[in-house]
Amino acid sequence: MELNEIEDICGPAPTNYEMVNPTSDNFVFQNDPNFTALNLYDFMGNGATVNSFAECAHYVTGGWEPFKTTIFDIGLIVLYSLIGLFSIYKIYKSGYYKYLNPITLFEKTKNYFRKFQSFDERENTIQKKEVLNIILSSFFFIQSYFLFDYIRTKSVRIPRFIDEYITLTSSVNFFKDLNFNAGEFIGGNYSVSLTSGPFSAVGSVIAWNLTEKLTIARISSFAWVYLLQIIFAFLIVKLYKSDFKFLFFISGLLLVLVPWWQGSLYSLGEFPSLIIFVNAIFLFPKLRSISLVLFSISIFYGKLLNLVPFAGFYIIIMIYEKKVRNIIKDLIFFLIPLSSWLLLANSKYEGGNAFIYIRDQFFFITNHQSSGTPTGEQNFFDGLTNSFISSEFSTWNSFDKIRLIIIPIIFLIIIFRNKEQINTFFGKITLPIISSLLFSYLWFWLLNTTKWMRHTQHFMVPLIIIIIYLVNFNIINSKLDLTILILLVGFFIENNKYLFILLAVAAIFIIYNIEENVKYAYIKTLLVVIVFIDISLPYFEKDTFGNLHHIIEDCRIELISSECKSSYLNEN
Repeated sequence: MELNEIEDICGPAPTNYEMVNPTSDNFVFQNDPNFTALNLYDFMGNGATVNSFAECAHYVTGGWEPFKTTIFDIGLIVLYSLIGLFSIYKIYKSGYYKYLNPITLFEKTKNYFRKFQSFDERENTIQKKEVLNIILSSFFFIQSYFLFDYIRTKSVRIPRFIDEYITLTSSVNFFKDLNFNAGEFIGGNYSVSLTSGPFSAVGSVIAWNLTEKLTIARISSFAWVYLLQIIFAFLIVKLYKSDFKFLFFISGLLLVLVPWWQGSLYSLGEFPSLIIFVNAIFLFPKLRSISLVLFSISIFYGKLLNLVPFAGFYIIIMIYEKKVRNIIKDLIFFLIPLSSWLLLANSKYEGGNAFIYIRDQFFFITNHQSSGTPTGEQNFFDGLTNSFISSEFSTWNSFDKIRLIIIPIIFLIIIFRNKEQINTFFGKITLPIISSLLFSYLWFWLLNTTKWMRHTQHFMVPLIIIIIYLVNFNIINSKLDLTILILLVGFFIENNKYLFILLAVAAIFIIYNIEENVKYAYIKTLLVVIVFIDISLPYFEKDTFGNLHHIIEDCRIELISSECKSSYLNEN
């Protein structure tokens, strides 16, 4: 591209300007305080704010422009035209429009092809299944490729985070010799400051021990979360006698819908522990003892903060049953993981025995900045106001603020409205689910003073997984409620917001026009396809793949060392 074409968009070129060609995804353009920031867009609808002439020239050379006609502009015209035609059809109900009804055409086409079916119906059915299996297998491999690329790209680009070093180091040491130790700077062995348990980092520990490469450890960390969800989903469909195909295809995709899902790459405790927690809820009516062990693992080997949603869940169970015998029996199973953890702490905690460990843990929690424990320095409403002003919440974009406040409330209302169908299918878990999510939701918004987005996962991970399970088991009969649930999933589409419009229009059409016996099949297909498109588009927007094989030499020598920690935090 000629320089004068670039200057038409970016303005006059600086003296002695030379074109910059980035060689990696980690390249950062230097901001120019004299350059007026400019928003550029590409054909796929992606936006970028450039802050220097060199950065602007790089994007313009790649086809980006301030007022680019994007694929979504074209798509919206087509979409609105379709909506208009559909609206006319619904208003006038003319025979002509009925004739063009896609359902009618589908039925006529299906009846037409029936005339040419094979006389050997059994052989024909087998052939259809074989073709279907080939199609599904091919789609799964394609989906896996793009999902892997999506995870790989994020793993390369996310910045270093001290909590990642702490979790990885402590977990590597735990699985090596049962020493849960990330270094003296965080409190030493079995420090109460280690808030993510070793079960959170199984994937990254395996990858680190095999490769000593940080990016591969991050990818493996996500793979561990993915594997957990697949295992639990398979167990649940077997218990409740359902088909596994939808959950098989959607499980990996739904994980990247959760706000700040990159916590799963950092090996943080929230994601894997909540996968265990929410699935334990659905296992509770069928496998109560195993469920309680899983609850305990998610808390004491995953994230201690899960005590909050567990309290909400089990309080309602006690109110339902009112049997002391059940409580005692449940307590025995719940204490199994806790007891094993306290035995380790009793022999290895640098501060003393297990009783001192429990005392120190209590003081750490109650004095932690996120706990919401009253300090006495200000009243509740002043503290609440200050928490919104001075916390991470103030840096969130408006979209995140709206969806993380409003969507959980809408979801709980839908759950409550359909409690009879849910309880009939799964057992009496509706009110415990509502109470569990409310405990986490109210704790975060009313008590938590830091309001880190990762803490919203304590109600957002269960929310998304529960929606997917309700869809998988065809639980929701109300067309309005089913439509709202599908739209709630759409609000978590990250890469191309126009896909939400496509999802909304298609979902409304399917739910209100497709026959009941196949409606859910179409909805499941739609969800998988839309989320798959969303995570696959970034693949076509990048020109480099990043370096998976970078090694931090100091960490290769000794992971738990000040040199490793310094290199981890300071290397680019």
